[in-house]
Amino acid sequence: MIVGGGFAGASTAWWLRKFGETDSLILEREVGPGMQASGQNAAMARQATQDLFITRLLAEGVRFLATPPPEFRAPRPVLRRLGSALLGSDAQVGKLADVLRRAIPSDEFEIGPAANLATHPYLSGIPAPMALYTRSDGMVDLDALLSGFLRNTDVATSCAFLSAARDPDGWTVQTSRGDIRCYTLVIAAGAWGNLCGSGAGAGLRLLRPTTRHLFQSVRGKDFCRDAPFVWDTAAEVYVRPDGGGSLYMSACDQDDCDPSAPILPSNRIQEILRGKLARAFPALAAIRYHRYWVGTRTLSPDNRFVIGPDPRTAGLFWAAGLGGHGVTASPAIGRIAAQSILGLQDPPPELSPARFEK
Repeated sequence: MIVGGGFAGASTAWWLRKFGETDSLILEREVGPGMQASGQNAAMARQATQDLFITRLLAEGVRFLATPPPEFRAPRPVLRRLGSALLGSDAQVGKLADVLRRAIPSDEFEIGPAANLATHPYLSGIPAPMALYTRSDGMVDLDALLSGFLRNTDVATSCAFLSAARDPDGWTVQTSRGDIRCYTLVIAAGAWGNLCGSGAGAGLRLLRPTTRHLFQSVRGKDFCRDAPFVWDTAAEVYVRPDGGGSLYMSACDQDDCDPSAPILPSNRIQEILRGKLARAFPALAAIRYHRYWVGTRTLSPDNRFVIGPDPRTAGLFWAAGLGGHGVTASPAIGRIAAQSILGLQDPPPELSPARFEK
């Protein structure tokens, strides 16, 4: 049984089927899967980070998204390779490139002047000197990706996990729709992971839930739908076309939150975003917002994923702590989780929950 119908849980279920395990069930507390962090993000496939281990998992994910295996049947292509531009100083961009060249082919990216982006009027006047241009990055069709992972998977919607009790034969899981028996329990519940883990008797609180706001601008004639997403790595703010004539933008806020209480948008973030846009994207300093919302990003203590068996509770596994990389890394996350669950391969020690058992 997998608790959570977002990308971590859906990908894990898909890989379990691929490896021969067809008897799985996803519990989803919402009326449909992917309605929390998996469906509230900017849908960007970004590979470059400062962490080589994570970057390699992101690169694996992008390869899957660009050319899925025959068994993966999405209703339409899931990745549009529109590229990305990560802005920064010579040193900042160079460091990202040094990591990236150890994860993807060198012909997929290059370093160049950020001024090259001025062909799009809304990106004119950028003060950052340099950009890392990654051609193999792009935009993900979230619905198509989730549909592909969930094809032929049983999902119990409007079914909240309440608690679980372990016995020699497996688990009795108490849900809002009654008790369900299973042999293995997988926590893939994002920001609610700690709560679900505690309900299953896990002794470690491995996750840090945080909020992340996303803004959509009013429509503008200069917002090219095929432009890359652009991320200033110093100011920590990004913009990307939505395909409908407006822009998605985020100030990359990261405030701790309590998922047991309602998570509401904060007006304070509007002013933070406006200040960051004025510094990083001067042409957007006066842009007007059409709407905005808040989602969650769930972190681990070392900002790497948490995938594998719980070190204290037999039969309990984790696929969580994705830190905003869930869309891009979902194929790799599901593969590693499924291999661990089935005993095919231990998770890398860099991801194992046991690394926090000290």
